[in-house]
Amino acid sequence: MDILNIIKLKIEVISPLSIKAGSSIVGPIDNPIVRLGGKPFIPGSSLKGVLRSIVEKIAGSMDLELPDKPCNILGEVDTERNRMDKMGKEYRPCVVCRIFGGPTYASHIYVYDMLPVNYNVEERVRVAISRVTGSVEKGPFKEEYVTPGSVFRGEIHIVNIDLTSDSIEAQLFNSAIQMLNKGLVSLGSNKSIGMGRIKVSIESVKKAYLSKGMVREEDITDEFLRCLGNG
Repeated sequence: MDILNIIKLKIEVISPLSIKAGSSIVGPIDNPIVRLGGKPFIPGSSLKGVLRSIVEKIAGSMDLELPDKPCNILGEVDTERNRMDKMGKEYRPCVVCRIFGGPTYASHIYVYDMLPVNYNVEERVRVAISRVTGSVEKGPFKEEYVTPGSVFRGEIHIVNIDLTSDSIEAQLFNSAIQMLNKGLVSLGSNKSIGMGRIKVSIESVKKAYLSKGMVREEDITDEFLRCLGNG
């Protein structure tokens, strides 16, 4: 049975958020933020990358055995896993790749761009100090950021993972969402100086699945929130 979970969420910016578009070719801003149709947004790729990073850290702290044990995130050869494969044992990706995809496995998570509901953009002048000389290495330069209190909305789709089950995939994903929900995660640039903190609120969760040739849909918001400890 195929399952599609649709999570609708709201992101509130807690501290100045700067997801950069790259150096400005023209204009007064050296470090502009990303925009879509002239408005700031949070790229789905940025949020998905943070989710994967959280899951990798959580899974890495657990005493998991192969095949669940996370593979080498630096892309080096996973000799132990390859050795099992050569011995004729069925290959199975690590738990992180089973959620977010890998070289031989499609992602089960689809994170869409988070679009603004209300926002404000400001700029400030900064300088970069050399750790070696203690003097100004770069600057002054102008940097854009989205101000605290700005709100974005979007969706995450999860395929064939039952979010209310006790599977390790569901537990890891839900733990990552818990951290986002508690405002413990940052996005974008300059995270080490307190920028980019966000808080995620779950607005609704629906589960669609096939049953007897028909597509059924259930609202599982309350059940999912209970799994997060919010119910």
